Amino acid sequence: MKRRTLSWALIFCVIAGLFPATAFADAPTQTVTLLEIPDAIAPINGQAPVTTIAETEQYTGVVAWSDGSENPVLQFAPSKTYTATITLTPKEGYTFYGVAANALKVPCAMTATNPVNSGEITATFVSPPEGYITDGHGVMAYAYTISDWYDDDHETFDIKGFANGAWQSTTFDDHGYTTEYEQDEEGTYIVASGNPELVGNTGLTMDIDLVFVSEGRALQVRYTLNNPGASAVTLSFGTNADIQIGFDDDAPIEVFGDSDRVRDNRGFKMYTGSTENGTYCQFNFFGKRSVGVTDVDTFWYGDYGARYGRFGESQGAEYGNQYVQVTEPSFSGDSALAYSWKDRVIGPGETQIYSVVIGIGGVGSEEVVGHDDDTTDVVGYCSFVVNASAGAGGSITPSGAVVVEDLSNVSFTITPDPGYTIKDLLVDGISVGPASTFVLQTVRYNRTVQAVFEPLATEVENPFLDVTEDDWFFESVLDAYHRGLLLGTGDGLFEPNAPCTRAMIPTIIYRMESSPDIGTVDLLFSDVVPDQWYMDGLNWAAQPSLLTNTGGGQGPVGSGYSIPRSPTPRQTKLCYRQS
Repeated sequence: MKRRTLSWALIFCVIAGLFPATAFADAPTQTVTLLEIPDAIAPINGQAPVTTIAETEQYTGVVAWSDGSENPVLQFAPSKTYTATITLTPKEGYTFYGVAANALKVPCAMTATNPVNSGEITATFVSPPEGYITDGHGVMAYAYTISDWYDDDHETFDIKGFANGAWQSTTFDDHGYTTEYEQDEEGTYIVASGNPELVGNTGLTMDIDLVFVSEGRALQVRYTLNNPGASAVTLSFGTNADIQIGFDDDAPIEVFGDSDRVRDNRGFKMYTGSTENGTYCQFNFFGKRSVGVTDVDTFWYGDYGARYGRFGESQGAEYGNQYVQVTEPSFSGDSALAYSWKDRVIGPGETQIYSVVIGIGGVGSEEVVGHDDDTTDVVGYCSFVVNASAGAGGSITPSGAVVVEDLSNVSFTITPDPGYTIKDLLVDGISVGPASTFVLQTVRYNRTVQAVFEPLATEVENPFLDVTEDDWFFESVLDAYHRGLLLGTGDGLFEPNAPCTRAMIPTIIYRMESSPDIGTVDLLFSDVVPDQWYMDGLNWAAQPSLLTNTGGGQGPVGSGYSIPRSPTPRQTKLCYRQS
């Protein structure tokens, strides 16, 4: 017994020697508790995959992606299933021992699994359909599209949301959300493109943008109206759509709050599926008293064919419900929505911003957008447009239509391309001289700024010792040299007063024609020696009968055929034929 006790004591001493007390003190003591990955890693069409996880106080992580093939995933493609293998490494003091199987969560993944006591997660994602834009949260997506409803083509925006393992449509056949305006009993569609577009003949522009809000769980639809004119404009406008959730075109609709006060509600929800089998999905519209929303004057839901404004076209409906406030707290059937702002005045030089929020989620998802019990009116401010442009040879930053608030300054940087310099800067067409930076101060009306460039003056190389700047032919000789027409006689000489032979003239013209390839040509002249410097030019000139021999098969070579400064009729005829 003593021997055994001593042996255990020896073993303990050995262990204590190999593993000091500090080693035991530093051993992992706490199970990881941050069970949801904090990063937004969902596939974004056309972008490269995320390969690292945002570091937390408990772990770091890396991500490897697969699309089911042997090829590496370099960028995400539309409507494709991807598998992400997420490997989490615990920091000192933490361990994954004690983490239950499938306890780790990956936001917006279709599935996510992990073994017990492990930080390795296998998650699957589905990228959005082609043309749809999402963010890394992978919940909402939008696209600018064309609606061909009843052959009435017009540009719209469309919205989808990811729920129950698939991208869910919010409009019938993805026709999208149509925006219309009305003014003095006239009106038409407004193009949705993500850029400023003309609002009919009103003189206004409207930019319809979609912005991810609430950590990507909803989309803010933002309408930016600008009046560049000198007079106020009154306008009513709104948006309508034939809505559905997923493939349920008859999903029921209910207002969010008090059914006795429909007009004052934040908005409404449309839902489908069942909470019992995990198929429940909900569409949310926020039009009032919500964060990020400009309170609408009306919102409506009802039969899909009655949604249009005064000038909408659907089954002959002349007057729809674009500008009508719904009064019933619910609706069931093939449905549509509409919302509007009525008789809004946009002052001269003013920009106004209006917005609603649309989202998709599960039970209670209407709470992803915060409440705002104070009525939110339009966000407005006066602004002007400075159109900045640059001619050939450089750039100006910023460029294009630069929006500047009333009485504000805007700075420009003018940058010439290599080989160019700034020649001038024109402000409203008036020269202010060359400048690499310029500040347009106290903008109070629309302006223009234009940068003008010119090539740098470069010193032309003179390779000839016998040609000087005092010679009347100086510039012509240098121009001919740098164009490759005249190369001199060698040893740095041009010999400007030497005779010009008949071999030189066709060679010069041949070079003026960019030395075309003439292939193999038989010698046409008995006094021409093969492989001489003038051979190609001579044969080229002879083929189209630009040059004929002097008789007896004699060619153009020889000191007896020099050309004086005043051209002879023969040289004149050669130039005439070439032209």
